[in-house]
Amino acid sequence: MRGFWDLTRSLAFSPVSWACARLAGVAAIATLALFGGCASISSQPEPALTSVSAVVPDHWRLSGRFSATNEQSSWNGTLSWVQVGDAYDITLTGPFGQGAVALRGNAQSSELQLAQDQTFADGSAEKLLLDHTGWYIPFEGLRYWVTGRAAPAMAAVDAERDPQGRLVRLRQDQWTIEFKRYALVNGVALPAKIFLTHPVYDVRLVVDQWEVNG
Repeated sequence: MRGFWDLTRSLAFSPVSWACARLAGVAAIATLALFGGCASISSQPEPALTSVSAVVPDHWRLSGRFSATNEQSSWNGTLSWVQVGDAYDITLTGPFGQGAVALRGNAQSSELQLAQDQTFADGSAEKLLLDHTGWYIPFEGLRYWVTGRAAPAMAAVDAERDPQGRLVRLRQDQWTIEFKRYALVNGVALPAKIFLTHPVYDVRLVVDQWEVNG
């Protein structure tokens, strides 16, 4: 059986149709638990680190819990996110009164699937979620923030780092990102708790498990 990263690499880098990309993403997730090259840990209280690898993986999966709040309402849910280069497969369970919400795509296209088997396509996961649920989650930046990095396409303001060089606070694109806790995964410090604050929205994410390319 092909490994997770072999299957999902075709989703990220081959000039396949959207239907084939979606099929590859589903197969990749089904294979993830069987791929022996992954390193998986549950998030623990922040370790005392003296040196940490600066190499952040491009291929990873996380699972955790999140809350999203705006001026009118708030939601809690669970999150599963697979990222392979520019390709992603994100499942939000329980939020927005929709049951499960799935977002799949890459740098060129995105697809949103709601619990009622309604499917919508657009160039932006953020726009799809906003248009069809009324909620905004900054996936473009969050892809980088969840790995403890600033988003390269956005100006970074007021970046603060701890003595180990890890980001503890950052402002980008009207969002204030606070890295509350890190976990050590394969020698890399990855965020285990992140708070995102925006003039309209607040998002809090707790990562219960990281799996990265070993």
